[in-house]
Amino acid sequence: MKKNSPLPLTLLCIAVTILVSLPAQAANGLDIYNPINADTVPQLINSIVRTILGVVGALSLFMFVYGGMLWMTSGGNSQRVEKGKETLTWATIGLAVIFSSYAILSFVFKALSGE
Repeated sequence: MKKNSPLPLTLLCIAVTILVSLPAQAANGLDIYNPINADTVPQLINSIVRTILGVVGALSLFMFVYGGMLWMTSGGNSQRVEKGKETLTWATIGLAVIFSSYAILSFVFKALSGE
């Protein structure tokens, strides 16, 4: 019978020890670096949403390149030309949705924060 490895339990104990000691270190005057740059929950959510929209925007750019390559390398094949045009059309619609969602979320977060 195979014995369970003690590694997960060891890692859990180390993580708990670090997490418990962090508030004590902060109380002693040590500055803790905040990599998220968010002090409140709405700022955290805004940061997460901006990151997701950035990734989706990059995917949209990739779809523009893919659709353009399909169209340009079709060699007169009407099915590939149509597929390239459809890809470009849907990438444009996706980009419009991304910009609209960013504008709506920006408006909502500004309204909630009272700015």
